[in-house]
Amino acid sequence: MLRVALAGSLLLILLLAAAAVRLPSVREDLTSARRGLIAAQESLRGGDAAGARERITAASADAGSAEAVTDGVLWRAARRLPGLGVPFEEVAAVAHVSAVVTRDVARPLGDVALAPPAWQGRLDLAPLVAAQAPLRSADEALVAATTTLRQAPRSRLGPLTSARTELTDELTRLQGIVSGARLAADVLPSLLGADGPRRYFVAVQNPAEPRATGGLIGAFAVLRAEGGRPVLEQVGSNNLLKDAPAPVVDLGPEHERRYGRFGSNRGWRAANLSPDVPTVGRTLAALWRHRTGEQVDGVLLVDPQALAHLLQVTGPVTLPGGVRLTAENAVQELTIEVYRRFPRARDAERNDYLAQAARLVFTRLQQPGLDGRRLLEQASRAVGTGHLSVWAADPAVQQRLAAAPVGGALPGTSPYVRVVTQDAGGSKLGTYLRQDVDYAAAPTGEAVDLGAGPQPEEQGTVQVSLANTAPRGLPEYVTLRADAPDGRPRPRGQIKVWVSVYLGPRGTLLAATLDGRPVTMQAETERGHAVLSTFVSIDPGSTARLVLSVRQPTGDPR
Repeated sequence: MLRVALAGSLLLILLLAAAAVRLPSVREDLTSARRGLIAAQESLRGGDAAGARERITAASADAGSAEAVTDGVLWRAARRLPGLGVPFEEVAAVAHVSAVVTRDVARPLGDVALAPPAWQGRLDLAPLVAAQAPLRSADEALVAATTTLRQAPRSRLGPLTSARTELTDELTRLQGIVSGARLAADVLPSLLGADGPRRYFVAVQNPAEPRATGGLIGAFAVLRAEGGRPVLEQVGSNNLLKDAPAPVVDLGPEHERRYGRFGSNRGWRAANLSPDVPTVGRTLAALWRHRTGEQVDGVLLVDPQALAHLLQVTGPVTLPGGVRLTAENAVQELTIEVYRRFPRARDAERNDYLAQAARLVFTRLQQPGLDGRRLLEQASRAVGTGHLSVWAADPAVQQRLAAAPVGGALPGTSPYVRVVTQDAGGSKLGTYLRQDVDYAAAPTGEAVDLGAGPQPEEQGTVQVSLANTAPRGLPEYVTLRADAPDGRPRPRGQIKVWVSVYLGPRGTLLAATLDGRPVTMQAETERGHAVLSTFVSIDPGSTARLVLSVRQPTGDPR
């Protein structure tokens, strides 16, 4: 018996040793694959199509080699050893996921990137249609790979934990890229009129007077798209947008309770108080229909930063008066300098300035010779930074948009934290407001039934810092307050904002302070989310600090 046990032990040691000997080669292959993908990205950015394809192929071969080793006889045997096989199982999962990423995700993604749609005054929609199937396969492969890695056993060994964490982070980043590319391929042909003409209302927002989706609507445009070609039909300032005498759309009692006092469903100045882009899109489409009788197929929300992204592709344009508008100076010119150029007495000219900027940029987009890949890249950056949002009247297209960042929909999930600040004083100081938000939470260990069944909860602290960086010497119209006086002196340049903290559904407030003193927060709901709001005034050079102690669900009802 001793001899049998000794032989078994020796066999176990030899098995582990044989598998362990291959560890360096596996690590080397995976490291090489990662470097290859990074190099491929650089090649793509530099326009080196052949180099990118070669590096992706090499990375796929390296990852495949690592996967082959960890799927071999010795390694599979080592993975099955009770108590000792977990590290080998974890390495095998990392190798398999890496192979899937290089073979089934990076390759098709690279092929799509290497064949971008051309732009000759119109976007060639054929490459987008051709990319739909491979991007769908890549997306599905990535979801499966992420699930595999999440379910793989954990060895708790330092190097393996680090490698796994890095791979998980990379998968998350890649998921955003693939999902965005797939959405663009799926919906852009329809949005750009592949199946017939489409018309869109474009709201050009001015962040100098903040609103939930970006800023007061300072200008607008109407775009017509057919066969990939956008045509500017109309452009104008907000002076042409007249309010309706009664609500133009029914957004339900929840919306009415929160925004009805501001006239958000009948007035242009309040139409984008909600951060939910589908709600704002429906409202603006209804307001435009009331004003003109025209039904649009969607709404685009843009701002000067979005125009700056487009100027990266179109090149500079010259505004009335000879001002050269570039990607570098667009935000400064359209949110700050415009108030120096046009004092209050020239209000109509100032309002038209933003409209003309939009007209010039959109008109330039209709010209041939632009780089289609750069145009999509810059539009994607505008979406990623929250400066371009889209709502579509088509329910099928809107369903896809609402699930993505470009759709700007409140997600209805928990936990969730978002802070929205909106101008409440009528000044033009939003450009000088700096917002910083921090949220830290930990599980309570309890499951609380708030009406949907027992749900695990977390308790956390939301810290909001609002800094007023307005300098001295600003034009009077910028600092002028339009809200009713409250009997207290107001320092010139003081900013008054309506601050709303959004939590997940059934989130609750435990306590709140403003600059260390207790403050009352108005508790409401919007699209199912808990919303806690208050008004805050911030003097020039000062910072207001709002701190909330909250609880919110962290999972589905049990």
